[in-house]
Amino acid sequence: MSTSIYGNIKMLDLFTIDNRDSVHFNLSSAVLNGDILEIPVWIESDDLIYSLDFEMTFNTEKMEYLSVIDHTGYIQYNAFQNPLDKKLRFTSNHTAPYNINQKIISIRFKLTSMCIDETDFIKITNFLNGDICSLKLAPTTICGTSSTNNLDQIFHSIHNPISNDFELTIPARSDISLCNLNGITLFQKRNTTNNESTIIIPVNNTSDGLYILYTHVNSLIYSKKIIIQK
Repeated sequence: MSTSIYGNIKMLDLFTIDNRDSVHFNLSSAVLNGDILEIPVWIESDDLIYSLDFEMTFNTEKMEYLSVIDHTGYIQYNAFQNPLDKKLRFTSNHTAPYNINQKIISIRFKLTSMCIDETDFIKITNFLNGDICSLKLAPTTICGTSSTNNLDQIFHSIHNPISNDFELTIPARSDISLCNLNGITLFQKRNTTNNESTIIIPVNNTSDGLYILYTHVNSLIYSKKIIIQK
C-alpha cells in the first residue's frame, strides 16, 4: 500500500512512479496581473494518476501565498500554508485518473519584491499516487508592477534642464538607453540582476539639445524627454 503525505489517501501500488513521472511548475506560463502571480501546475506521466501532493518552501520575503485555483472542477483538494514553518502543503485525489499534460491547478502568490526567479522556490517535494516523483521547474525571471511603479517615481525625479552626468536607479531586469531625436543611441545599459541598480547616465560630452531616455521593463517601454543644457 502507498499513502499520500497526509495519510488520508490509500491506494494499491498498481503503477510504478519513476523519473518519467513529474510535476511541472511552469513559471514560463505563469500569469501576472499587477502583483498577483498565478503559476500553473500539471502532471507529466506515463501512468494513471489518482492523487497529487506537494510540499513547498518558498522565499517568503519576496512573495506571499494567496490561494490555489482548481482547473479541473472534479478533484478533491486541500491547500494551506503552515504559519510555523511557512511551508505550503497541497494534497488532492480523485476516483478517476487526472488529465496528463494539462493544467491541474494554479498557485496564486502576491509578489512583495520587484522580481522573483526559480531560486526563490527553495524546495519542492512532489508525490504522485503517494510516491515521490521528480520536479520540473525551468529557469525563469518574473517581475511585477512594483518595478514600473518605482520607474514612474524615478523618471519624475529627473528635472530639466540637465547639465552634468547624473545618477539613475533602474529596476531589475531592465534596459535603459539615451537617444537623440534621430533615433541614434548614445548610451545603453542593461541591469541583468534581480535587484535595482544605480547607474551613471553620461551627458557631459553630449551636445546641448533635446534627447529621449528609454527604459524597457516587463515588456513595456517607458520614455522621458530630457533637455541637456550646459
